[in-house]
Amino acid sequence: MINSALRQDARDRADALRHAVQRIEAVPVMLRLISEQTQLRFSAVAHVTEELWVACAVHDELSYGLSPGSELPVETTLCLEARNQLVPIVMEHASVDPVFCHHQTPKLYKFESYVSVPILLRDGSHFGNLCALDPLPRPVADPKVQAMFAAYAALLGHLLDSELAHEDTVQLLAAERSLAASREQFIAVVAHDLRNPLSAIASGTELIARFGEPAMSRVGERMKASTQRMSAMLNDLVDFAKGRAGQAISISLAPRVDLAKGLTSVVHEFQDAHPEARLIDEFTINGPVVCDLSRLQQLLSNLIANAIAYGTQDTPILVRAFIEDDEAVLSVTNHGTVIALADLDRIFDPYWRSDLHDQGAHLGLGLHICAQVAKAHRGTLTATSSAQAGTRFELRWPAGVS
Repeated sequence: MINSALRQDARDRADALRHAVQRIEAVPVMLRLISEQTQLRFSAVAHVTEELWVACAVHDELSYGLSPGSELPVETTLCLEARNQLVPIVMEHASVDPVFCHHQTPKLYKFESYVSVPILLRDGSHFGNLCALDPLPRPVADPKVQAMFAAYAALLGHLLDSELAHEDTVQLLAAERSLAASREQFIAVVAHDLRNPLSAIASGTELIARFGEPAMSRVGERMKASTQRMSAMLNDLVDFAKGRAGQAISISLAPRVDLAKGLTSVVHEFQDAHPEARLIDEFTINGPVVCDLSRLQQLLSNLIANAIAYGTQDTPILVRAFIEDDEAVLSVTNHGTVIALADLDRIFDPYWRSDLHDQGAHLGLGLHICAQVAKAHRGTLTATSSAQAGTRFELRWPAGVS
């Protein structure tokens, strides 16, 4: 059974190598040129092992009947001898050749002229042979002909190495994509399934905060804040998983006259939850603005949370919203450690987190989700950072686009 499995493995590898050779567009051209330049009307690239001789590519003007995938008993070929010795075998006139005149192979396959050159891979392993033959004598011992065969065999080894490396890369990439898709599907399912029990916990903490004893009410408020953070993280996970699956985040655009009010409520919620932080809001929006208010609240929540995490407590966080040149603008500015220019290029990438702060409780998805919300509004989200002006995130989107 073990020998059978080993033979099957060898045959599977032979099939893979044959397909690799067939993907190299230059191989048929090489074989045709060999036949034209040497008058050897049959030429082939064969994968050769101790047990197998498998044709990988064939140029046949003699109707031998061999094609890619055809096999010969390896012990009946001279390729095995070339493989074992790792030297070319060349004969111009087999029937009078002092070495091969009594050999079984020329008689079995009815040829007089023959060349077989080993093809070696980059690691020194033997892949097979470049071979050519003809029923008539041909001047193949000429040094120029032998040099041509050696050059073609070396080129085939190089091309095959490149093709195998490319195929390995493709398979690795496919495996990574499959793993990533499975991981993101798992994230989406878990995030979705956690919403119901989290909602039940949130309801319970709300009751404790409202109707419990003073000490219990404080506990309830902390639990409520924790469930709100968990809910926000789950929303980010679901949105991220949808985006990775090729689905745009859900959005409902409509003219809103209460945009400033909706944004103000987010600022107040953060101020209540973080009394140590100083938040200043300047909202000067008059008239309706086309937007998805809940998504903008989600975006603002992520930006303020980011500002609190990175900003210094001795300087305020400024939140502004206004209309400029038919565009709605929403910005959050804080002062703290300056974000490096190289990091600004990656700051909206999923899972990106700065090395400057311990963010063990964060997923690194918040700013990525913000960028997706901006895109869904047909807008842009930019980030700038300097010691003088602070760190500023600014969303701009068409105020009147439906």
